[in-house]
Amino acid sequence: MSRELDALQMGEAHAQSIGVSVERTKLLALVVTTIGVSAAVSISGLIGFVGLIIPHVSRIIYGGSNRKVVPASAILGAVFLLVSNDLARTAVHGEVIPVGIVTGIIGVPFFMYLLNRISRGNYVS
Repeated sequence: MSRELDALQMGEAHAQSIGVSVERTKLLALVVTTIGVSAAVSISGLIGFVGLIIPHVSRIIYGGSNRKVVPASAILGAVFLLVSNDLARTAVHGEVIPVGIVTGIIGVPFFMYLLNRISRGNYVS
């Protein structure tokens, strides 16, 4: 499937011209991704803002090189979740707040800032 996905990166017309079944590949990629994300969320819970925020933070810090951004995103994402988990366990005495709420409280303002920055054209990737 990696050959088909690599071909799709060049565009649907190119992929189709070299014999890739575009619709079948897109459907298969969607099904595999859905199953993977469903499994991850069912095990760890909803922590969606980590995937939205951390790669952008990494890109702001390290620039556009994926060679640096991808490993930095993994490390920063782990640190972000550890800090969020600690906050969730210590914020209210005797209660544990779900980590997804803490990541949302931190993530929503940053996401709004990021959208504002992008809409003004100040975001350089």
